[in-house]
Formats: sequence, C-alpha cells, structure tokens
Amino acid sequence: MSVVPAELVLAAGRTAESVLAGHDAYALAGIPVALVAGLGLQLVPDPLPDEPAHALVVGHKTQGTRRKMAKAARWVVPPPDPGPHNSVG
Repeated sequence: MSVVPAELVLAAGRTAESVLAGHDAYALAGIPVALVAGLGLQLVPDPLPDEPAHALVVGHKTQGTRRKMAKAARWVVPPPDPGPHNSVG
C-alpha cells in the first residue's frame, strides 16, 4: 500500500495539498502511523522521483486489518465538491 507520511511532508516544508499536485480530482486520507505498527505492518521508505516522501506499508493485510485502517482514516484533503451538475438524486 502506497503512503506519504505526513511527518516527511511537513519536515520538507510542504503542505498536504502539495502531495496532490497534478491530481486535481483526487483526495487525501490519513491513518495514524501507530495504528499501522499496532497491526503488525511496517512503514518502509520508497522515494519516487516525483514524490520523495513516498513510502510503502508492507505486511499481510487481512480483511480485519484493512477494515481497521478504513475506520481510522480521516480526510486530510477532502474530495472535491462535485457541484450541482454531478450530484445524484
């Protein structure tokens, strides 16, 4: 699972929004690093040319661990407003 640790982004003087540069229709959610470790997973640095803070969450992710991460996730940069022309209902 690809992640961008907030501590690395902030240490570089960047904002959460900078992680989404060039991806205007995307959103960004965060999960606590302590939860990742508590689930027996590891955070491994994996810098990319266009994202030096990129990392991977490695380890066996069961349905239960995925569910726990999903429940703990919070929007850092919420999804863009679809506007009235894209709303359903």
